[in-house]
Amino acid sequence: MTAIRADGLTIARHPQLDRTRDFSETVLFRELVGTSEIGFYHAESSPVDGVSRIVGYRKVRDWPLVATTGIEREEALASFRDNVAAGLAIGLPTALVMVLGTLWIASLLRGENERRLQLEEALERNRFLLREIHHRVKNNLQAVSSLIRLQPLPGEIKADISRRIEAMVAVHEQIYGSDQFDRIELAPYVERLVRDIAAGFPHEVEVTFELEPVSLDRERGVSFGLLVSEIVTNAYKYAFRNRQGRLAVRLAGNGENARLEIADDGPGYDPGTAREGVGTKLIAGFAAHVGGTLSLDMRNGTRVTVEFPVCRAGREPPAA
Repeated sequence: MTAIRADGLTIARHPQLDRTRDFSETVLFRELVGTSEIGFYHAESSPVDGVSRIVGYRKVRDWPLVATTGIEREEALASFRDNVAAGLAIGLPTALVMVLGTLWIASLLRGENERRLQLEEALERNRFLLREIHHRVKNNLQAVSSLIRLQPLPGEIKADISRRIEAMVAVHEQIYGSDQFDRIELAPYVERLVRDIAAGFPHEVEVTFELEPVSLDRERGVSFGLLVSEIVTNAYKYAFRNRQGRLAVRLAGNGENARLEIADDGPGYDPGTAREGVGTKLIAGFAAHVGGTLSLDMRNGTRVTVEFPVCRAGREPPAA
């Protein structure tokens, strides 16, 4: 530590000097003391002993004195170098590990992305093939329907067969049109079937729909469509023979089960005396095939109700 007069001569120093030194030509008095009262500077060569130091100074207020203190540059930087060296010794391996880890994770993500793209491509190919299969099945069924219409059969028989084939055609159109290959949304399917059947009869019938979202597995979809087709066709044949009327179609689901209800306001019939025709047998058979229970109510017309499970035993319904 050194005390220096305003003219640059030393007054006192620790450690002591053998003689007075002149600091008037140093950076301290040439450039710094006149511009600021406190600061520090780098002395390349101290006038006391020629050692390179980092020097801090302060002007003593109301006194013509400047107090300085210094530390050898190498001594000051030694701890900094030690800290830097210690930081590098720990930081470089850590940084290397992080870089390697980042590269490994990037490699995993790149591989995962490639596998995901491959799976998406395979899935899209499978969807395309399934669409093509269902489209071809639909075309083949329509070709069969056209061949039947060319056969020398009674018109009513040909119409009944064609309606049943159209019910199967509608299943495949619903499947490849919606890209749902394992399940069928019944609401649009039922509405289309009923409207197509209604268009084939000349009677003016008011048709109302109350259809909730219900899906059914593909294997039972054809049987369900044939069930609806037979019930509605019977209604047009017998309930609306030469008369106007109303037909109500309802579909409701309550979790694991669903209920189909088709009601007309026709004259009804007595099941005890009526002869059981092919249509009635088919309705019972299709209801059994979808796993449902069939019930009839002939009061104020005919009401056919089929309650059936949405999923087969051992299979879970899809998430909503």
